[in-house]
Amino acid sequence: MSDPTKPSFSLPMAGGDSGQADHGHSHEGAGHSGHAQAQTEILMQAILCGCLGLVGVFLYWGKKVEIILATKFHNWLLAGSITLIVLALARIVSVWRLTITGSAIAGGCCNHADHQRDHESCNDPGHQHDHPHGAHGCEEHGHSHAYEPIKAVVLMIPVGLFLLNLPNSSFAAVQALDLNQVEISSSIADRGTENNVSFLQLERAAQRDEARQLYEGKTVALVGQFQGNDDKKFTLIRFKMNCCAADAVPLKGAMFVDPKAPAKIDHPRWNKKWVKVKGQVQFIKMKDGTFITALVLRPKDDNDLNGDWIQETIPDSIYLQN
Repeated sequence: MSDPTKPSFSLPMAGGDSGQADHGHSHEGAGHSGHAQAQTEILMQAILCGCLGLVGVFLYWGKKVEIILATKFHNWLLAGSITLIVLALARIVSVWRLTITGSAIAGGCCNHADHQRDHESCNDPGHQHDHPHGAHGCEEHGHSHAYEPIKAVVLMIPVGLFLLNLPNSSFAAVQALDLNQVEISSSIADRGTENNVSFLQLERAAQRDEARQLYEGKTVALVGQFQGNDDKKFTLIRFKMNCCAADAVPLKGAMFVDPKAPAKIDHPRWNKKWVKVKGQVQFIKMKDGTFITALVLRPKDDNDLNGDWIQETIPDSIYLQN
């Protein structure tokens, strides 16, 4: 007859007949290393999330966000980035304090003290197993303390792209118009100056006959990016955006210096720069039947052309909004 005051011992059976459930991991040292590993992983993820928030802030203040996102989303990006930084800092402080005190992360792993009590229950000869083991913690845990680097890799992608200076202005690069076979008319009458005419308005006007008649012959000023290497003509480019850079559509305007004018474009000076161009509106019919917007510049000389008719400027935004 066994002494009830002494603990009973039994050897584990191959088929699990002892009634003791397999917890899937050791509680002698492995649990503590598992907690430390989990805390390290969460700390690294919080740091990367903070870096991700900093990337959003730097994109906003560096104006690079204009390359990839419509203006209406800029403030939301800044607010979300700041919130992410604050949450990441709070998480870092929390994990750091838990690491110092040696406590387990709340919700991050099971409590091994409870497991010990459950083991004692499971080893109690009077303990019955008529109820599921999940009720008292003797079940198989079904989780792992192994480090999962894929999470960190995913969070590092945008941070790495930012460190590689992406996005940059090359995302907005586009080829200039082929103006070699395009000719302007010399018979368009001067109809005065029209202020506050946008690139987008003239682009839309080119598609309708009544709108072409409304604007043709008027002198306007447009802002765009200079592209070309010719003395007498170049392309002015803007992008139309609905939401983000992925749906941006290039708008191209043909710029011509009046053939009768002696002035020449200083294209090395202007190429790839943002410029404000003044000229008379014309709509030129292309071989495919479509019309493109053109401006004809009528300067007195080189200085007039490269100082009055073409001026360097800074646009409010790289993109035009619908």
